[in-house]
Amino acid sequence: MSNNQPRDGALRIPGGRPRKHGVVAVVQREQRLLVIRRSQFVSAPGRLCFPGGAIELGESEPVALARELQEELAVAIEPRQRLWHSLTPWNVALAWWSA
Repeated sequence: MSNNQPRDGALRIPGGRPRKHGVVAVVQREQRLLVIRRSQFVSAPGRLCFPGGAIELGESEPVALARELQEELAVAIEPRQRLWHSLTPWNVALAWWSA
């Protein structure tokens, strides 16, 4: 591994910040989408967003998403299909999944 790569396997962009990876659930039932209100103790407190979270080292996207949905909402929802991916201005690579 090169000197500019962190030991956790995350990619670094120029400037040295490691790229983080996360998953987002798009849960649609009939004409409704599932959103959550963010905690007061995280970035963008109180805002509505789709549920999701960080992918842990060695974890697949579907496993990470199922874990996050269980942790955040206490529901067992199976990820169905990867819809798209995006990169935030904060260098977080997000995988968006239907669930």
